[in-house]
Amino acid sequence: MLRKNRFTMDRIYRVPLYISALHGAILSLLIALLNFVHIFRDGTFAAPTIGPLASLLPRVICDVLFEIALVFTVMMWILIPTHSTLQFIALSRITTARYAWSFEKRLFAAFAVPAACTICVAYFAPGFLPTRAFAIQLEQITRKVFALDSKSRIIAYGSTIPYAHINNGRSLIEITIGLVIIPYIISYAIFTSLAILIRRRLAAFGTSLSARTIKMQKAFQVMQLLQGLLPLAIIAVPFSFFLVGTILQLDLDLLTLVFTAFLWACPAVQV
Repeated sequence: MLRKNRFTMDRIYRVPLYISALHGAILSLLIALLNFVHIFRDGTFAAPTIGPLASLLPRVICDVLFEIALVFTVMMWILIPTHSTLQFIALSRITTARYAWSFEKRLFAAFAVPAACTICVAYFAPGFLPTRAFAIQLEQITRKVFALDSKSRIIAYGSTIPYAHINNGRSLIEITIGLVIIPYIISYAIFTSLAILIRRRLAAFGTSLSARTIKMQKAFQVMQLLQGLLPLAIIAVPFSFFLVGTILQLDLDLLTLVFTAFLWACPAVQV
């Protein structure tokens, strides 16, 4: 029985690790193949692709890959609370039998909110697929910022505030709220709350646990904090760029390369 319970406990923690690893691998592959950069100009956010496949694949396939990459990018912070949720459930099981949940129930508790946030992101993500008229505007902005000639093939995605009337009325602010702000706030609110609850739970045990167990739990908590705070520190830079550029409608031009560099550094932080 003890061996079975230990295996089950190990298995529940393997699931988010496997998901994070698969997520990071797919995102890194998409970054390498598409490698879209970012531009803020005239209240418009543009993400032109400059990767090796951008000039070879049909537009419809690039659209699909871009949507997947966009959702997976936001998932970097959506997945952060999963480990903390499982740890809090594990600590709660020690004090009361009410929390002796099954493998499936614990998995649902850990991934219910991240799954809901992912659905929300997937709903707003198509807002970055431009109409034909707006696609021309994005191409013009890209050529001007990067000094590209008319022969260069450009596939650009994005959204806008002043040109919303030629983009099916889709505003960059509305998309930003649903795609970025809401998942970001929810994910880190859950993570912060769980970090506080876990710390209190560990402090409440006192001498009821062995010194070795307490040491392992605290070490695990430190790892969890690093897992959440390091991506937060890295993501804060592109997140701030995106919000400031959107709200103030700034012309950041090549300064957005900082945005791009920090954003693509996030998968390495996950590893």
